[in-house]
Amino acid sequence: MQRGKVLNLGFFNKFLQFVLKNKLLIFLSVVFVTGFSVAVFTYGKLDFLSEWSRRYIQNFTAARCDASFFGIAVNSFLTSLLFIAFCLVCGTSVLGLISVPVCVFAKAFIYGTVTAYLYSAHSLNGVAFHAVILLPPAIFFIIGFMLSSIEAINFSVVLAGLTVSKSSSVNLYYEFKRYCIRFLLFCIFVLLSALLDAMLSVNFLGNFKL
Repeated sequence: MQRGKVLNLGFFNKFLQFVLKNKLLIFLSVVFVTGFSVAVFTYGKLDFLSEWSRRYIQNFTAARCDASFFGIAVNSFLTSLLFIAFCLVCGTSVLGLISVPVCVFAKAFIYGTVTAYLYSAHSLNGVAFHAVILLPPAIFFIIGFMLSSIEAINFSVVLAGLTVSKSSSVNLYYEFKRYCIRFLLFCIFVLLSALLDAMLSVNFLGNFKL
């Protein structure tokens, strides 16, 4: 019994350390899940969400039906890059502390709305479309998006610290340079998402009739 208590306390301590080290990731994950959940639970109550989702899926499929692999990849990359660029810009001001979580919530809300539409309007066909076409690229994008959001908020915290402190110990130019380099690395996830989107669309999109 004593050993069991020690093991449980050890697990709790490790969990607590993980939470403390990754509290920003956990916070943004909660924001993302909340945005997704709000979209799912409000979908049936707001008619304009259904109409918007229907048009989104129509435009999504129409833009990919006759497009080449390269064309789909470029379009997907540029579209996803807008969210990463938004985080990059917001992180260069103190307002990033508020605007970045709002962006995460908005992206989760959009994704949740589209998912709810597919499941509600197209049943098993919608589930398959989501699992085969939308979900795999979304996983890579969400990883890059969350990492960029964390980085943007951290840099906003640095800037906020400079506004309330007269300390000059922070080399702002070096921090900003490293900040931009990290965002270039995050774009790799967006690129992988775009390439996967193009590959799946070219090979499997024709099998779905929505």
